[in-house]
Formats: sequence, structure tokens, C-alpha cells
Amino acid sequence: MGPELSLAQTVDDLAARGWDAEFAAVEGGLLTCGLCGDTLSPTEVHIDSVYRFEGQSDPDDQAAVFALTCHCGCRGIYVIAYGPSMSGADADVVSHLSRRTPSEPEI
Repeated sequence: MGPELSLAQTVDDLAARGWDAEFAAVEGGLLTCGLCGDTLSPTEVHIDSVYRFEGQSDPDDQAAVFALTCHCGCRGIYVIAYGPSMSGADADVVSHLSRRTPSEPEI
């Protein structure tokens, strides 16, 4: 998968490869797993890959997609607005995720 893919195409590609659940940020800088429903610290998930998208002409169009694996075996995605549009809950989670290295290179 190359950087020429759009955000939607990247999400579709990850779903086709088995990252078909969703993770969501909740209060306190935590994530919830879309499969098991557990609330997890960002340090408890495995980062499989990270994809960042720059807004062509508007900084509000920046986004990032994290492909994550939960302890329950669930593979899913965590999609966030990046930059000025990032929510406080997402900022808390990303501050922890960004300190860790994905097992695949960032694209």
C-alpha cells in the first residue's frame, strides 16, 4: 500500500486485510476495543502500522489511521483528525501512541 491512497482507500484496504473492527478514544486517554469492549491504555495495544494524511489545502483535513491489535486478538483501526481538529480525548491517546514504534514502517 503506497502513500498515494486516500484515507477511505486505506481504511478499506486495512479492512480487507483483517483490520475490520474499530477502536475509539474515551475519557482519561483510554481506548475501547470494538470487539471485546474492553477499555485499554494505549500502551496495552499493539501498533501494527500508522498512516498519516496531510490536508491538500486545509490543515483541518489532516488525519491519521492507526492499525492496532488488542489483547483479545481483535485487529482494528483507530482513525483521528490530526492537527487543529483533533479532539482532547484523541490527543491524550495519540500522545501515548506516538511514543511507540509500529512494527511496520510508517507510510
